[in-house]
Amino acid sequence: MKQYNYQTAETYYLDLDTKNVSALKMAVLLDSLGVSNFFFLAVNNKKLLTKNGIDPYDPDLSREEQYMVFRECAENRWYFFREVFRVSEAGASTEVGGGTQFQFNRGNLAYLWANSLNLSTYLIMPRQTGKTWAAIADCTWNHQFIRGSNILHFNKNQSDANMNLRRVRDAIQMLPLYMQHSNPDLIDPSEKRRIKNNEKTIRNTINATIEAMSSAGNEAKADSMARGKTAAKIWWDEIAFIFFNEAMYGASTPAYEKAREIAEKNGIPYGISITTTPGDLATPHGEFAHRMMESAIPFQEEMYDWKRKKLYDIIYNTPDKTGFIFIQFSHLQLGETDDWYLERAKKMANPIKARREYLLEWINSNGNSPFDPDDIEVIGDLAGQRKLGVEILKINKYFNLMVYSEYHGKKPVLIGVDVSGGLGRDSSAITVINPENLLPMAFFRSNMIPSDQLKKLIVTLVTKRYPNCVLTIENNSVGTPLINELRDTPVGRVLYRERKKKEIDQGPNNATKKRVRDVVEYGHNTNTTSRAQMMEMLESIVHNSPTHVGFPELYDEIRYMELRHGRIDHSSSTHDDCTMSYLGALWVVRYGKGLKGKGIYYNINEGDDDSSSLYDYTSTLNAAKRLVLDRDNARGEDELVAWMRSEHPVYDAGSLGERERAEMYKAMDRADGIDIEEESALAAIDAIPEDTQRLLLRNYYAMINGGSDGDDFMDQLMQPSWSGQNNNSGGSIYDAYSW
Repeated sequence: MKQYNYQTAETYYLDLDTKNVSALKMAVLLDSLGVSNFFFLAVNNKKLLTKNGIDPYDPDLSREEQYMVFRECAENRWYFFREVFRVSEAGASTEVGGGTQFQFNRGNLAYLWANSLNLSTYLIMPRQTGKTWAAIADCTWNHQFIRGSNILHFNKNQSDANMNLRRVRDAIQMLPLYMQHSNPDLIDPSEKRRIKNNEKTIRNTINATIEAMSSAGNEAKADSMARGKTAAKIWWDEIAFIFFNEAMYGASTPAYEKAREIAEKNGIPYGISITTTPGDLATPHGEFAHRMMESAIPFQEEMYDWKRKKLYDIIYNTPDKTGFIFIQFSHLQLGETDDWYLERAKKMANPIKARREYLLEWINSNGNSPFDPDDIEVIGDLAGQRKLGVEILKINKYFNLMVYSEYHGKKPVLIGVDVSGGLGRDSSAITVINPENLLPMAFFRSNMIPSDQLKKLIVTLVTKRYPNCVLTIENNSVGTPLINELRDTPVGRVLYRERKKKEIDQGPNNATKKRVRDVVEYGHNTNTTSRAQMMEMLESIVHNSPTHVGFPELYDEIRYMELRHGRIDHSSSTHDDCTMSYLGALWVVRYGKGLKGKGIYYNINEGDDDSSSLYDYTSTLNAAKRLVLDRDNARGEDELVAWMRSEHPVYDAGSLGERERAEMYKAMDRADGIDIEEESALAAIDAIPEDTQRLLLRNYYAMINGGSDGDDFMDQLMQPSWSGQNNNSGGSIYDAYSW
């Protein structure tokens, strides 16, 4: 089977009979996701298809067959990774053909794909899922087949850097002998002088070099260490733990840019790749690594099918990104189970470290969170589940809207906007909210989006996707100009506004210097009072309704918040922009006065101090009525007895309060003239026809007093006794229970 690759402009055969089962599993998985580019199964030479029986490790291969395999590996890295490359493991041989076959998964495939297109990458994967070996596979291929290549490898310490270099040596040593062109035992003695092989550096006969470096003891040394090192490919391993990584990265980048230009001109690989575990945001190196991660473009598997022009346009021309592709997959997305995580977390005996190593959570060692750790853990679990089902929607070609749910009702959706200066420190954030339950439906966040691009994005979001909405923007020094610009666009009709009375200074020549006037104020204001109200709402939601904040965008901000100077705020290395855009919209619902008649109410459960449980007598009466009226049915009495022996619904104060609030909101809707077409099932049950109320009370009285005098219960239920009023008085028995 042949396939054409639009990204590399190549036509190749697909090896559907490969013995690397992981590659076939990836093909099946990607096909189920709608991806049709199976580049990792590529074979250029038809004779090397697995069904033709050529094994690269066959010791009886002819010279011609060895040459075919070598050339295929040099021209097609996917054949090398899939059929030839070996991974060393403890207890296994590192001789020719030793180790195990390279195992593809969603994370390392994306990393190798991006490197094959010379795209800079930022990879985060759980421990023991092949993150480091993906980088070693890429380094090994470049070192073996790219003449004059130079790879610079940085790690948190020299021993770890040297360890990765030893892994590259082991990988080369496990290749077939005819591929080990720089093996000292196989080459002419005159060429041995061209080889360099020590703990920190390896160089082969084609002048390809890999140099290992570690972090520095101070910033000056970090700057001088990386300065002057020229390499077209740089691999940063565990960058979140490299001291003074920002200084080292800044010093190495100019030399890299020059080497990149030369490599691009000569058509050889280039790029910066980062592989790391989440670090500590309280440290400068952890904060820098996290900042780099946030400025990268999130990887989507649909990118495999994008044409080269579109792909490079998105990567290099997105206004708020740096040209890196950020790749991250959880253990569940990589095919592991929660038991896999729990087993390793138990052995680690350190919950915080386990969550960092296996659940990929960045930590903040300041330890001054205003929230209960148990509540944060619940929110994290919810966020992880929702992340698996997120849909990424492109807005205005470059910007990603993370969509979690849809709303198709009649009420206007809420859109909250928190605006930043677009200088890379704070982010501009947008949260779209369901008007019925106030759950977030979609998020957008960017720390580099220009104001004109943000304006266009909001216009597109409102006019194309959410035309029936209420848009509220924080009217601070940055947001007010944006509001004024949007008033002159089609978005002006949905801007949130309130009519307020304000004192207007009339000037010194006026008899009355200050005069009260009615003014229209757009958006919401975050001041001392309103911010305190927002944080009060946040504390209540985190504890009582975690599902409302159980989204990755909110979780990543809330878990790092600190209590500073008596107020809740984000740390110096994190943000709270999505949270504030959400809280701004909630504040408008709860405290604002501009949503009257919209049918939107603050209905998030805030908890109740009274946790006592109450018997649901209303449902009991309704059920009894249905059974009693079925007296003509021969089974009526048996059904009633069976029903009385079964469990009956019990409500606590919280659920009763929720029901009362729902009824109150419906009454408010009717008062505002809002048509409510659908009633809840609970309301339908509670709606008791007037002509049956007296009969139900009669049955209720019988149920309370039945059986006290030994008479048959069913007779009492159908003909209850009545005391306290004389039947001969002329009044009806039902008058005692009139409503």
